[in-house]
Amino acid sequence: MTMSAERRYRIIVAGGSARTLVDLIEGIELESCEAGWTCFLVSVRDESEFYGLLHRFEDLALHVISIEELGGSAIPRPDMKPGDVA
Repeated sequence: MTMSAERRYRIIVAGGSARTLVDLIEGIELESCEAGWTCFLVSVRDESEFYGLLHRFEDLALHVISIEELGGSAIPRPDMKPGDVA
């Protein structure tokens, strides 16, 4: 399914040392999180950018605990039907 706008996610990783990621990845933000975890807010334009971001987390050996889509303006095109693939 083709999305018409960016999507926003909250990604939670184990540990507190992931703070340096904010300097390495453009547009990533820190969010208040429980002790021992680091929470990031990110916006991505498409699936390619999303999976690229996850590969960066993997390259940095960060253990992803949770990924939550926060909504945003991602709306399927009006002509799309369930199951359609772009």
